[in-house]
Amino acid sequence: MDTDTVPLESQSRLDTKQLTRDDNQAQAAPQLPTGVAAQTDTADSGIPTVTELGPPTTPRPRTRPMFWLLGIVTLCMIFLGQITFYFRGELAQYRDLKPVVLEFCRLLDCEVEPLRRIGLIELTYATIAPHPQYENILRIRASMVNRADFAQPYPLMEVTLTDSAGRVIGRRTFEHRAYLNAARAAEEFLSPHVAANTLLDVNNPDGKAVGYEVQLVAP
Repeated sequence: MDTDTVPLESQSRLDTKQLTRDDNQAQAAPQLPTGVAAQTDTADSGIPTVTELGPPTTPRPRTRPMFWLLGIVTLCMIFLGQITFYFRGELAQYRDLKPVVLEFCRLLDCEVEPLRRIGLIELTYATIAPHPQYENILRIRASMVNRADFAQPYPLMEVTLTDSAGRVIGRRTFEHRAYLNAARAAEEFLSPHVAANTLLDVNNPDGKAVGYEVQLVAP
């Protein structure tokens, strides 16, 4: 008989002993209490799972620089348009800018009003005397100078007559065609730093006017 061959009955007894030994070891192994397992599960429950985190957020796309540039250019054009509209009179005084301003107002259906600075037109002197030929007519002579650096329309001339008590007995406003001679009256603008002499005949109601006042006013 071969020495390496184990009889079937011996092999069966060995298997039975091995199974008995494994059962004893399994019974002897320590088992965790039920509460410990619950605590472990509870501790792990605070960690979010992949499904609880939700889908990954995608970064917001950046605004294209071209849109920013277009917006800035649009705002600049609006700003320049407002400046041109509100200061069109001043800008039209410049020879290089006047055609641009006129075209701008043609497109917007606006008018380029002449620049007026009535405070820069100085009345240098004014005198009053009876008319040399007509009764109850007063002759007023005056002179004005445009102190501005630009030509501006002639102002209105307001004449006020008062009696001996200082009461107003007459007041009237005259356009430049009334107080200028025919040659100068054809001009609409008073040149800068140029004096203009005026002559005006007014009615003296009942000859009671003893005082007067001459003022330059805007239309």
